[in-house]
Amino acid sequence: MSRIRRDLLWLLFLALAVRLAVAALIRRPGYMDTAYYAAGAVRLAQGGGLSEPFLWNYLDDPAGLP
Repeated sequence: MSRIRRDLLWLLFLALAVRLAVAALIRRPGYMDTAYYAAGAVRLAQGGGLSEPFLWNYLDDPAGLP
């Protein structure tokens, strides 16, 4: 195996280890999009199918529903 290939493999494993270490620190989804996708994944895993568990995610207080 060439030196460059070996170095790239080490870099790959190092990047993967850092990514897994950071992911282990995250306990819940962050802001908006990640929470939306996480809620959809939980719903799918619980047998709810590909349905949305909420009507919409508004950024402000709407006057009414569209």
